[in-house]
Amino acid sequence: MRRYQYVADPSRKEGNPALHAEHFRELFEDASDLVYTIDLAGNFTSINRTGEALTGYSREELIGSHIGRVVAPESLAAVLRMMDHMAKGVSPATYELEFIAKDGRRIPVEVGARLIARNGQAVGAHGIGRDISLRRQADQNTHQRAAHLEALNAVIAAADAAPDLPLLLTVAIDHILKALGLGTGGIWAGDHWVVRGLSPEIGGAIVEAAQHAGPKASPLSVADWQRVPQDGSNPVAERWIHIGVRASITVPIFAEGRCIGALSVASAYPRSWTWEEEALAAAIAEQVAATAEGLRIFRETQQHAKLMKRMVALSETLNRPSSVTDVVAAIGHAALSLSGANGGAVYLLEPDGTVSCPWTKGLPPGDAIPDEKPEGNPAFFSDVMTLPPDDPVRRLVAQKGYRALGTWPFVYEERVIAEVSCYYTEPHGWSNLEKEVFHTFTSQAATALENARLYEAQVERTHELEALHHNLEEAYIQMVLALARAMDARDVYTGDHSERLAALADRVARALGLPEEEVKDIRWAALLHDIGKIGAPDGVLCKPGPLTEQEWTIMRRHPVVGEEILRPVERMRGVAKIVRHHQEKWDGTGYPDGLRAETIPLGARILAVVDAFSAIMDERPYKTPRTQAEAESELKRCAGTHFDPRIVEVFTQMEIFDPHTGGWKDQATARRSRP
Repeated sequence: MRRYQYVADPSRKEGNPALHAEHFRELFEDASDLVYTIDLAGNFTSINRTGEALTGYSREELIGSHIGRVVAPESLAAVLRMMDHMAKGVSPATYELEFIAKDGRRIPVEVGARLIARNGQAVGAHGIGRDISLRRQADQNTHQRAAHLEALNAVIAAADAAPDLPLLLTVAIDHILKALGLGTGGIWAGDHWVVRGLSPEIGGAIVEAAQHAGPKASPLSVADWQRVPQDGSNPVAERWIHIGVRASITVPIFAEGRCIGALSVASAYPRSWTWEEEALAAAIAEQVAATAEGLRIFRETQQHAKLMKRMVALSETLNRPSSVTDVVAAIGHAALSLSGANGGAVYLLEPDGTVSCPWTKGLPPGDAIPDEKPEGNPAFFSDVMTLPPDDPVRRLVAQKGYRALGTWPFVYEERVIAEVSCYYTEPHGWSNLEKEVFHTFTSQAATALENARLYEAQVERTHELEALHHNLEEAYIQMVLALARAMDARDVYTGDHSERLAALADRVARALGLPEEEVKDIRWAALLHDIGKIGAPDGVLCKPGPLTEQEWTIMRRHPVVGEEILRPVERMRGVAKIVRHHQEKWDGTGYPDGLRAETIPLGARILAVVDAFSAIMDERPYKTPRTQAEAESELKRCAGTHFDPRIVEVFTQMEIFDPHTGGWKDQATARRSRP
C-alpha cells in the first residue's frame, strides 16, 4: 500500500519524475503540520512524522486504521460533512476538529482536505491539519478576561444605579458565578444574603472563617477540600465536604473596620483557582463593602436629615423668644415634646456658681432643685426602684411619684451652662435615636447659632454621600484613563498618541463652535478612543506587517469593547457613544454599525479625521511617517468617502504645528486642560 501519492502537473514536461517524488517525500515528511491521506472508507493510507508526534500513534499503528481512531466522537459529524462537501465538488474549507491522542489528550486541530482522483474517479482524500491549542487557549483567556470585566462592570453599575444592597448582592453573586462557570455560591453582608445552590445557614461558618482572616487577607482559596486534614480543626471543611463541595474561594467583606460578611463560590470538583479568578472575587467583595459603607452613611444621613427637620422646627421656637425666661420655657416644652416625659425641669448654672430652676412641669419648683451642680455627661435611670434604697437619685425621684429619670447637660464652648431633666411615671429605656435627638437638641438649646452650625454640618454630611458616589465614579474614570495611558505606553512609536488626538479634536470642536460640554466629551473620547484594545495581544497591536483576517476581527472589536468599558459611568455615556463610532466612515463602510454621513455622531466624525491624520504622520513598525502635506492630501482625497468633508475642510485650514517649537500645537495646553 502506498503511503503517499505524487500527482504530476501534466503541463510540465521537463524534469525527472523520481526527483519530483523525492522532493514531495521530503516536503511530506518535514512539514510542520499534520499531513495525511485516507481512502474513501476513511482509513489512513499515509501520515507524516508530525502526525505521529501529534497523535502519539506510530505510523504502523495508524496506516489502515479508520480516521475515527484519532477523531473525537463529537467531531465525526464534521468529518462526514467535510467528505460530503468534497464528494459534491464544493470548494475546500477548513474545519476545527478535536483529535484524541494515544495518551487521551484532546487536541484542537484545524483541518483542510481535498479529494484524490485517478482517471476522473475519487479514490480518497488528502488533508493538512494544524494544532491550534495555543490559539484556542488565547481565545479562552480573552473570553475569560472579558467575562471577568463584564461581571465587575455589572456590579459597579448596580452599585451606582440605586442604594439597594439586596439587589447588589444578587447581581454580584450571579455575575461572578457566570464569569467563573459555576452554579454554587453565596454572599452575606450584614442582615442580607443571597445564595445559589447552598443553604443560607452555611453562611455563619463561612463568615466566621472570613473574620479570622483579617481585613488584609488574601482570598481563601482551596483547590480540594478532601486534601485538607479532617481533624475537626476546620469546621468549614467539614461543612463543605458534607454538601459535596470540593473547591472554593472565600473573600471576607470588611466595612466600618469590621467583617460584615463574605463572598464564597464553590465547585463540586477539584479546581485550581487562577489569580485572575481570586482577583475578581476580591474586587467584587471590595465593591460590595464600599457600597455597604456608602449605604450606612446614606441611612445615617437620612436619619440625621429627618432629625434636622425636627430641630429646625424647634429652633424657630427657640429663637423666637427674646427673654431668658421665654427661652427656658421653650426649652422645657420642647424637651417634654421630644422625650414624651410626664414631667420636667430646666436648671441653669448661674455665673456665680449657683443653680436655679426657672421652669418646671409636673413637680413643684422648690422640689426640683438638685443636690449637686449639673455635670458634663448625660445620666439615665430607666427604673430608680432598682437602685439601693438609700440612693439619693432614688429618693429624689420616687418622692415625686416618678420611676425613671434622664438628664442632659447644655454645653457651650466646653462649659456646662444648663441642664434639662425629664421624669417618667413608668420605667423607661432610651434608644440610641432618643439619645441622639437629645444630644442635638441640647446643642441647639445652648445657642441659636449652634443650631445653624449643626444644620450646615448635616447638609455637609448629605453632600459627603453625594461626593462618595462622585468619587466612586471618578475613581472608575481614572482607572479607565490609566488603562488608556497604558495602551499608549504599549506602543513605543506613539506613546502620546491619545494626548495629541485630544489637542487636535479639541481645536476642531471649538472651530466648529460646539458647546463646552460637547467639547469635553470629544476631548475625553480622544483620550480614551483606544481603551477597547486593552484585551488585544501585543503581537496584534505591534505587528510589523499586515494583519490576518482573524487579527482584524480582534481589532474591529475595540470600539464596542471601549463603549462597554465607559458606558457604566453615567457622565461618560456621551463619550462612550463617540468611542463606539469613531471607526465609522462617511460612506457607510466603517464599523461596528456601518453608519453613514450625519447619522454618525459629530464627535466620532471629528475623531475619525484627527485619528487618521495622526496615523499617517506617525512612524509605525510597518511604515515610515509621512509629511503634513501628504497627510492633508490623503484626508482631502478621502473626504466624502471616509470622512465628513466639512470637518476635513476645517481641519486642513488649522495650524497643526507650532512654528516656534516644531511640536504639535496646543498639545501641552490640552494636557493641562484635560477634562
